[in-house]
Amino acid sequence: MSLQYSAIVKGTTILVETRADPETKSLVRRAIDQMPDHQCSNSFREDDVFIHHRVDDKGLKFICVTNSAAGRRIPFNFISDIQHTFNRTFPDANLAEPRALSYQDKFARVLQTRMDAHSSGNEDKITRVQNQMGEVKDIMLTNVDKVIERGTKLEILGDNAALLKGASVQFKDEAKKLRRELWSRNFKLSMVICIMVVVVAMALSIFLCGGLTLPDCRSIVNAVIGWVNRTIISPSNSSPFK
Repeated sequence: MSLQYSAIVKGTTILVETRADPETKSLVRRAIDQMPDHQCSNSFREDDVFIHHRVDDKGLKFICVTNSAAGRRIPFNFISDIQHTFNRTFPDANLAEPRALSYQDKFARVLQTRMDAHSSGNEDKITRVQNQMGEVKDIMLTNVDKVIERGTKLEILGDNAALLKGASVQFKDEAKKLRRELWSRNFKLSMVICIMVVVVAMALSIFLCGGLTLPDCRSIVNAVIGWVNRTIISPSNSSPFK
């Protein structure tokens, strides 16, 4: 058996302990005097055995004695187990004035049973399976979080796509409106330029030809008309095909 003895101590007072030979108990009692009262975990060797202990925030010392084959994992798993079980069973324990073996009748059987279970290795297998289940649970929760996050991102992407589509429609409408405004502005500018050209041409004609009736330019106009008649109209009237 890898776990040989266990006890719960307050100060230097043993509250509950398991069965053990007198030599082991005497060894533990000497070791208790060397243990600090502040919160800590430690292991040390005495003769041929190892004494593992943990002090919690209430000053309770959870002690486990093992042989060299036990290592540290099994005894400290056992200490964590009895620490949790004791505090859950006696949450309002009055430890201000501890009495020797005051919890022996209430907790010794539980302490012995848990020590035997951890010592046989069955409890260690259960702990290993529980840890594996915990890892699987954590992985599943992580995957669920990723799926939720992905769904949120897809929803945001959908919203952004809808906003982009609306913005594109608005941009198209604005472009059409701007194109119409530019066409209207160009048309008005062209009309103004044409009117100005006509006005300037009329003003120049009036100025150069001596008035609104253009008296100084009539001879020029008549000469132009005559030239047109002679060169264009008259040849066609004297065509040999008549």
